[in-house]
Order: sequence, then structure tokens, then C-alpha cells
Amino acid sequence: MARATWTTKDSSDLDLAIDAARPLTRDEESALRGVFEESDLPYAVDVVDMQTVSKTFRKIVERERVELSLGNMKDTMDHTTLAELAEILGGFAFKSGDFGDFGIPVVKISAIEPPLIDITKCEHILPEKASGIERFKIINGDMVMAMTGATTGKVGRYRHSLFAFINQRVAKISAKAGKSTDDFIYAILTQPGFDQIVLSQAHGSAQPNISSTDIGRITVPKFDYNIQADIGSFIRALDDKIELNRCMNETLESMARAIFKDWFVDFGPTRAKAEGRAPYLAPDLWSLFPERLDDEGKPEGWSYVTFEQLVDAKQGKYLAKEDMSDIKSAEFLHPVWGGNGILGYSHKYTYSEPVTLITCRGSNCGLIKLTEYSACVSNNSFACLPKFGSTFFINIYFKMDTFDGCISGSAQPQITYTALKNRIMQFPIHRDICESASAVIDPLFDKILRNNAETSQLAQTRDYLLPKLMSGEIRIREAEKLVATAV
Repeated sequence: MARATWTTKDSSDLDLAIDAARPLTRDEESALRGVFEESDLPYAVDVVDMQTVSKTFRKIVERERVELSLGNMKDTMDHTTLAELAEILGGFAFKSGDFGDFGIPVVKISAIEPPLIDITKCEHILPEKASGIERFKIINGDMVMAMTGATTGKVGRYRHSLFAFINQRVAKISAKAGKSTDDFIYAILTQPGFDQIVLSQAHGSAQPNISSTDIGRITVPKFDYNIQADIGSFIRALDDKIELNRCMNETLESMARAIFKDWFVDFGPTRAKAEGRAPYLAPDLWSLFPERLDDEGKPEGWSYVTFEQLVDAKQGKYLAKEDMSDIKSAEFLHPVWGGNGILGYSHKYTYSEPVTLITCRGSNCGLIKLTEYSACVSNNSFACLPKFGSTFFINIYFKMDTFDGCISGSAQPQITYTALKNRIMQFPIHRDICESASAVIDPLFDKILRNNAETSQLAQTRDYLLPKLMSGEIRIREAEKLVATAV
């Protein structure tokens, strides 16, 4: 603190206090310290995380601090509250008896899966239950935020043609200036770290809760209408491209599933031949399928195989936390796949190409995933290498099957290799047909992986540029040039 109070000595260091409204991650602290250690500053810099210091030290900092001026960054900008820019409305308190399997969707917190809302996880109410609650309706493009629980502050955008309603503890957030600035509000809500700011305003330790009023008090940058519209349009363009890639990937995987279902579930080509119908595949493919079904109802010459005959499965390895990073970097480049997706990033990898995974521990037992290129696999999953067909073929095969019958354990569900290896797989196969199916399916997955790579780059670019736009550090034209360079 000596340099702030003008009592500095040659040996005094510079205490740089950072308050990000959340504790800094280990990697963020390390990166900051590394930058200052390599800098040309004539004195040592000690990074202090204001979220982890004692109350006594915080009071000393607040009393003696000298705020740094960052040009036209946040401290020189005009600010306002979110409530000045947006209408924030908590959801309707539906009764449990109001819900059914059909009708109008009702969005609960569990359906918010940033950046979207998963309509398949919504409850439903009959139209007659909707009388008098029109203000709780959401339509395509509307934004919602979780107001309770560990995920307080998570935001999703409703992208469906049918309208829905919001349940209690879900907030609808709408721009007061109208739909034309909704995209700007969404940009504010989805800034990196904004969910942590919301969570920091919540009440309750065991179960965080936040009110519409609390959300509205959060300070946000103030821009004139044209800049709001420009920032909103810029971010919307990136989000739309990300959404387009997601929709395209859904279509591509649906195509792969449809091919698998026709060939290996419905036995479409064989049935067509047996019934004398016209060929609907290329001649070289059509000739591979037998003319009839056998006494078991499967194509002649096809066989049911065990799990062990179909794939070579190896359980992943435990990776200590110190060998992982929360943030992808040049050093920690390779994703570590756990039971429900990516756990973090490692400096090493166990698989250089995509591999199909089966979750074998925890509540997601039986979940099928696909890694992307170099990756580490944790001990919560089996990595499955194909003995028939390709990795992508096996991925679709497993997704069309189910492994629920292999799960054991009540307190801690698990799937053991013993339970898997002798299991008779559901769909009969023939090696030549598996190889041909792979040749058709693989290009679809290659496109999916390319889309995922582009989406990842777009998301990183978005998260890099958005705070700079919001702080006034860069303008739209500069951001557009950076996007053109990065993507």
C-alpha cells in the first residue's frame, strides 16, 4: 500500500487489487502474475484478489486505494442500472396440479441450458389454465434468467415458434426500448462473468435466491440508442451463426440416425428386396444387402454380437486437479472428458482422434458422447474403439441402443466392464454393411466436427470482444475486423 499512500521506498512493491465480483480462478491469478513478472515495470507487482481477502484488509484498501485510469474504459464511462434499460418480471406461481404432458410449455429453471432453452424439459399446461396470465408469456427471442439455486444468473434465449410461459423463480427480461434493443440487453446478460455478478447479489447461503429488484440494481454500461443497436446486432450475428451451426449439426446427426435405423433396425433394403420393390440406394450399396430375412427376422448372414466383440473399451484414468486447468491455453490445450462432458483442459492427451465414450459413473451412467480430436478421458467414462465400422458408426449405434440394464449401485450408479463385455448388442450387423454405413456416415460427422470447431472459435471471439465493446475499449468496426481475422 506504500505507493498508494506516498510512503514508498525503493523496495516497496505495487499491490494491484482486483475485484471481479467473484474469486479469481487459479489460472487467472497465475496468468496475471506471469504478465507482471515478465513486464518491464521497475518494481514488483503483487496481485490481490479482493474476493478472498479479510474484511480488515478490504477496509484498508477501500480507505487508501488509488483507482487506476484505463483511458475510455469502465471507470470513465457512463453507467446505469439494468432496471433502467430492461423490464424484469418474475414468473407465475403455477400449482403442481396445473401441469400435464400436453399443452403450452412452461419454462422452469431446469429447462434453461445456456445459451438456449430446452423445450423438451418443459412442463405443460392446458390452454384454459392460461387465462389472465398473458404477461408471463414468452415468445421467440425472449430472454429468461434463473433466480434460485446454484445456477442463479444463468441466461437462456427462447428460440421456438410456439409461445410459452415462465414458472416462478424464472425471470423474463425485456428491453424497455423495445425489441430493437433486446439483443443489446442479451449481450449484457451474457458477458463473461455476469452470472457471477448476479449470484453475488443473491441472498441465502444454502439456497441462493435473487429478486427482480436485486437483478435490476446491477450496474451496467450506458450507451446511446445507436450504439446499443450496433453492439446488439454485432453480437446477434455471432450468436445466429453459432445457432445455425447447432441446427445444422442436429440435422446432420438426424441424417446419420435415419441411415442407421433404415439399415440396421428396420432392415429397409432387405425388406424392399424381399417385397420386390425398386432399389433406393446406389447399385454398389444395394448389392450388399441380402434378399431375405432369416428365421430370427434379421437379414440373412447377419449376426448379433457382444459388446466385447463390437468394440475395444478402456476405462479412462483419474487426473489430479493440479494436472488440469479450467481455461484452455497454449499449455493446457487438450480437453479432459468426464461423465457429463468436458471437465477442464490438460497438457497431455490419451487419444489423438475422436472416440466414443460411455459414462460409467454417477447420475449420467450410460450417456454417450463423442470427443473431438486430441483428448484425455477421465475414469468416469469408457473410451470405445470400433472393431466393426468407424468411431462415428459406433457412436450412432450406441445412441440408438440403451445401456440402462447395465447400471448397478443405488448410492453411486456405475457401469462395470463385467456388465458390458458379454452383453448381446441390440442390432445385428454384417462387417461389409458396417464399413459401407461408415463410409456414408463419416462425412456427416466430419462436417459436424468442422462446425463445432468454428462454433468454438466464434464463442471465444464473442467472449473476448464483448467485454471490450461494453467497456468502450474498442468500437464495432474494430470488432468486425477482428472477427474477420479470427474466423
